[in-house]
Amino acid sequence: MGFWIFMLFCDLLIPAVMIGFGKRWQKKPPKEINSIYGYRTAMSMKNRDTWIFAHQYCGKIWYICGWILLVLSVALMFLSVGKDEDTVGVLGLVICLIQIVPLCVSIIMTERGLHRYFDKKGRRLFSGTPEGGYDQKTEDDLVTENQFSEKEENALALCMSLGMCFGIGAGVIVGVWTGQLPVCMIFGVSIGLGAGTVIGLLLRKENHD
Repeated sequence: MGFWIFMLFCDLLIPAVMIGFGKRWQKKPPKEINSIYGYRTAMSMKNRDTWIFAHQYCGKIWYICGWILLVLSVALMFLSVGKDEDTVGVLGLVICLIQIVPLCVSIIMTERGLHRYFDKKGRRLFSGTPEGGYDQKTEDDLVTENQFSEKEENALALCMSLGMCFGIGAGVIVGVWTGQLPVCMIFGVSIGLGAGTVIGLLLRKENHD
């Protein structure tokens, strides 16, 4: 049981980090552009506007995905209660690998968001930019302007949640039928979550087009 608790703790690290930093970045992005802490890419570090936008955008994705991964990880780990250490270890490792997928997806989504709203020099693409640029605005102004559509957020979260639910259902059915419940659950959830994320991104793209 001790090894199971250790693996559960390891599998909850990534979701906990995503939830904690996701919530913080939405409300209080790092004030200064730096090379140590924060969402640091060439595009996000162009200026304060892109810096704050990237943290809010990525923070929202991390917060949503973090809660989904937290519930998913706990549910999958409970399937291995009472199993031998090899089974628990393999399941815990696979869960960690699954958790890496949303991290990679969040980077892709954030970079797409940056290129959607800013040009290569970090200037806003919409009209009405005041003379002098956005660097003259206060941080509160930038935070307010960088809030993206609630409908888009809810649509993406809904698609991911539905995909995960369908994946769990399919995994349970196939797992009971084949006698390989943990393996089928992992593959079912992975495919469902991936499909839900792709569908959500496609819907967002259509709305912007």
